[in-house]
Amino acid sequence: MKKRAFFYILLFLFNLVSLYFIMKLFAADQLVRYALNEDSITESPRLTAYVLYVCCLSNLYFQFLIWMEHFFKDKI
Repeated sequence: MKKRAFFYILLFLFNLVSLYFIMKLFAADQLVRYALNEDSITESPRLTAYVLYVCCLSNLYFQFLIWMEHFFKDKI
């Protein structure tokens, strides 16, 4: 198998796994961070999850475009 094809398959699988973990991050209500003086700070992970979600979907979209261009190009 070519290195380029292996890289595309690996990138596709990585994006699918990332998408799974991003969906799990959407399900989290809050994240708790503990400071040095034993105070707890709660944060909502929604904004981070939205940014990661858009990035992952754009990666999959552009990879899909590359694959479609490769599979449907005219072979004259």
